[in-house]
Amino acid sequence: MLHRSAYTPLHIFITTTHQDQETCGLKMIKECVLRFLGLLASHSGRCRTLEVDVPEVVANLTRVWIDQAPMLQKLVISTFSYLVTPQQLVVRLFSVHWDKWNCTYINQLYLGPFSKHQPGPNRAELCGILSLLSKQLRSLSILAPWQPGLKDIHYGEPIILEALTSFTTHRWNWAVEQLLLSCSFPVLEDVDVELPLGRLSSHLMLRLRDEPGLLQSVTRLSVDSIVSGETPIEQVQRIFPRANHVKLDYSLDLLHHFASHFLSNWACMDHLDLYEASLPEIREVLMTRYERYPTPLIALKLERAVGPLYKDDYDWIASHVDQFSIRKVRIVSNEVSKDIPFEGIC
Repeated sequence: MLHRSAYTPLHIFITTTHQDQETCGLKMIKECVLRFLGLLASHSGRCRTLEVDVPEVVANLTRVWIDQAPMLQKLVISTFSYLVTPQQLVVRLFSVHWDKWNCTYINQLYLGPFSKHQPGPNRAELCGILSLLSKQLRSLSILAPWQPGLKDIHYGEPIILEALTSFTTHRWNWAVEQLLLSCSFPVLEDVDVELPLGRLSSHLMLRLRDEPGLLQSVTRLSVDSIVSGETPIEQVQRIFPRANHVKLDYSLDLLHHFASHFLSNWACMDHLDLYEASLPEIREVLMTRYERYPTPLIALKLERAVGPLYKDDYDWIASHVDQFSIRKVRIVSNEVSKDIPFEGIC
């Protein structure tokens, strides 16, 4: 198959499932993947995408970035598996030669999760990678957990990530702080994050204070989860002063104190995307918000409406939002739920 496809770019995905581990065992999985990587070696120059989340084989990927994959644009590396017990993690150590990185064509880079037993790059290695990719990297993802780093580090001139427009993370762990302390982001637009941000270090707080425009180019903020925590909402607003388009993913409880407080007090928000909510919830949050900010939202998009659909709630929301749209509605009948297009029930 590899030979028949000639010079066609390759998109390679190496993953495993719980069923694979039960049926074949970890040893056989590793042997099969390593044989596949051996077959792939002579075709590495055609790799356009490479995604790997099998911890046992990550160490064998070093050849990919020693300038043998000039077409590689998207690289996803994760060594954290929920299917592996902590006891097994302890004995499966490996060493990835991050310092030999020489893959300068990548424009999408996804690193992590890692662990202390299967570490990602240290600060110097991470900065080296980002420096090589600084002109073309468009999308970056750093997911926890990550290798812990040194506390006292001297930070020189920041690395300018000239093309980076999208950044995804969970909570702001050590690696994210190193990124924010070591780089600048002149065209960053989209940030996908969990709230609260976590305990921000004194180093990072000083930089955010001294450079209030560090993340001012961010206009879209996607929030994966909101829980009560250490970072006040006012501090989050100072970090993203121009994030006027807010997207709440998954099924978030809009009436939870922190979520309601977030939406009601995000002053510059004029576009709101919700994955799932009921109309009464949306109405209550907007009523609270309009007590402080009477200017209506420009657009509110609801992916899936749940719960009761009262015309009074819909009309109230529509009259307080310039553009209000619902894509689908969750219907429950005889304990069976299904989604139907909103237009189908109008």
